[in-house]
Amino acid sequence: MIVFQYANQGSLHRFLSLNFRELYWKIKLNQLVDISKNLIKVHEAEYVHGDFHSGNILQHRYLNGDLISYIADLGLSRKKDESDLEGSIYGVLPYVAPEVLNKQPYTITADIYSFGIIMTEISTGKPPHYDIEYDETLAIQIFNGLRPEFAKGTPECYIQLANQCMDDNPSNRPSASYIYNELTGWYNIVNRNAAKDENELIILKAFQSADTIIPTLSTKLPICSEDKLTSKLLNFKNLSKQVNSSFISPAKLSKTLDSTSIDLSISDDFSDDDNKIS
Repeated sequence: MIVFQYANQGSLHRFLSLNFRELYWKIKLNQLVDISKNLIKVHEAEYVHGDFHSGNILQHRYLNGDLISYIADLGLSRKKDESDLEGSIYGVLPYVAPEVLNKQPYTITADIYSFGIIMTEISTGKPPHYDIEYDETLAIQIFNGLRPEFAKGTPECYIQLANQCMDDNPSNRPSASYIYNELTGWYNIVNRNAAKDENELIILKAFQSADTIIPTLSTKLPICSEDKLTSKLLNFKNLSKQVNSSFISPAKLSKTLDSTSIDLSISDDFSDDDNKIS
């Protein structure tokens, strides 16, 4: 039995929705450092998480004000060389890697893809593709390169790392250790508020500039049901060949959708009521 510490701030999704305007980049980077460190431990144990999204990342604030983030809900984790449960796909659609949607094995790199999606969510404070139904149309778009957008002012180095994580080609995605090292380096620069060289100065100024924009960002969301953000069994077939063109906007996908077919259904019988985001 695995026992987790009580998380008095709830899930990452909930925490972002309630506190986004107060979350400056020092805090965001610290959250991601914690999460990537946890992911290293999962992968070093030769496991994959298998259902990695912001509802399965918990937040706890100590009496001294320190905030920690950690990965939870390892119910679908398995050894990296174990096959999926009867080839099934389970998760929250926008966080599922495109190759997994195409019934390829769920590997460590699929967790990395999910981490990239989480990076976009921390940037914007909004769930990925919150304004689109999580249905077959979205599955087609993801499969053909659609990725969530970033908030205005998000530092370019951050965007580049997230895009690496969300690359169509799993072999191009970085390891959890690489992600941790990059994020830790940025956090240290921002935390000490000083640069040792020109490169660090560029990074520091980018995050400082991003901080000034946070109070101006809109966090108003349309009604987004808990059910939408709950892991489900995803069944699909006849997914068309993946287009290797990451980060396509919805407008550029319109022609693709006219000639692409997919049969994807979400089974309510397999919804995970115990893990709904609160």
